[in-house]
Amino acid sequence: MGGGKEVSDGKMRLVEGLKTRQVAGQTVLLPIGETTRIVKQSVLLNKEAARLVGLMQAGEFTVDDIVSQGLTIYAVEEDVLRKDVEKIVGTLKQARMISDDTTDTRLQPGTHSISGRVYLDKDGNVIKSVSEKKTSPHTGSL
Repeated sequence: MGGGKEVSDGKMRLVEGLKTRQVAGQTVLLPIGETTRIVKQSVLLNKEAARLVGLMQAGEFTVDDIVSQGLTIYAVEEDVLRKDVEKIVGTLKQARMISDDTTDTRLQPGTHSISGRVYLDKDGNVIKSVSEKKTSPHTGSL
């Protein structure tokens, strides 16, 4: 997780005024209107992260809520999915895209990105999951 901050076990919510948009074949989570005063950047999402963020857009959530819902979507081990959800939540908190009682960090200039690969066998079982974290001065993908 970025910034060394622990992800809260409590309820969280994406800040109001965040929208996902398709731009050049990529899903982008970006602030709209007054939200741009708080959130100063957008985040590119890979297909899996976009789906998980979509679950977060439904209202209040916990990491456990998103993991539980994600397990009904993805054929992945719970600990692998939990790690990915915690990374997404941590990155969105740093970007000030999540509000809760512990959100007090700001993302430094640049965009953090999280991407990775999941390798499945012919039956759809996870063989290996590899996550990569990068920092770019301009854009990234989550």
